[in-house]
Amino acid sequence: MTTDAQSLAPEIRSMKSGLYTALNLFETNMPASYVKAFLAVAKDEGQCVDHYGRVCGVSSGTISRRLNDLGEMYSRDRTLPGFGLLDSRPDPMDRRYTFV
Repeated sequence: MTTDAQSLAPEIRSMKSGLYTALNLFETNMPASYVKAFLAVAKDEGQCVDHYGRVCGVSSGTISRRLNDLGEMYSRDRTLPGFGLLDSRPDPMDRRYTFV
């Protein structure tokens, strides 16, 4: 008799392991709104901050703070580290926009 894990195809087992690893990152008391923002970026990488605001149904300022917090620095106190889950870069043609 095989266990549930043994009966899964290797690709699905790998995805399941990756999902488990990603979900463990969120055990650090991360608000659900941050998880939603992270998943929006994971689903459609490389877009500008305004795009993710529209997807999540929040203002540009709100999504900007959430994405900053998910990145390298905490947006409300730049001396504290962020979650370190996202990288962002300014648009080379228009520095007012940031891509995540």
